[in-house]
Amino acid sequence: MTNTSFQIDWTPAETGQYYLVVSADADGFYRVSFDDGTPQYADVEFWISGLAYDAGGSVTLGGSSMFQNNSLAGIIGWNGGAVALSNVAVWGNGTEGIYVDNTAGAGNVTLSGMNYSGGNGWEGLRLETNGIVSLANLNLFNNGLDGVYLRAHGTGKAVTLLNIISTENGLMGLNIATYGLTTLNNVRAWYNGEDGAEVQTEGYNLTVLNSTFMCNARHGLAYWKYDLPFVFTNLNNTFLGNGDTNLKEY
Repeated sequence: MTNTSFQIDWTPAETGQYYLVVSADADGFYRVSFDDGTPQYADVEFWISGLAYDAGGSVTLGGSSMFQNNSLAGIIGWNGGAVALSNVAVWGNGTEGIYVDNTAGAGNVTLSGMNYSGGNGWEGLRLETNGIVSLANLNLFNNGLDGVYLRAHGTGKAVTLLNIISTENGLMGLNIATYGLTTLNNVRAWYNGEDGAEVQTEGYNLTVLNSTFMCNARHGLAYWKYDLPFVFTNLNNTFLGNGDTNLKEY
């Protein structure tokens, strides 16, 4: 991953003094103005993400990271290997909080530590992968679309979500489609604009345990029931006050 820089070549029409001002506002736009002592109107606007990568191999982001108020995504990237993120906080970004696409290969995706994604214009976390997925300790709140939008395309690859809070998002708390054994453990999906969680597993078993689906506008939890041997395990969950049905089986 490398920093991105911009070069501007400008030849003034006349000699004399000119103002060149670069400023950033809370919406994440960088504004460049020429010859404007109080730049009310920008001549150029750059749309930026907090962190963008395009890698052939694996990507690891350790330590603690914060990305906020960018005009595009907080973190966005494409690669062909594994992705491991930990202790990430993203909020107030214009599009996705976190967007990971490693479908160029079959690498796994892991989210660990303590993670937050809130107030973003689109999804809190958008994930496209062919690998095993393990997401833990993620708090999603007040994102414009889904809290989590997850598409796991790898046949037979397990998907596990542990300790997930997804509240007050514009659409679904969790919007998940997989092709492998899927487990939701200790999920709290409350006050979302549509379903608390919608899960499709293409016939692989679904286990939901120790979770609460409460006060979502449509369904608490919606899932697709397939022909045997599909098994849905519903263990120690609470469904309360959802607008249409608490537990919806398609």
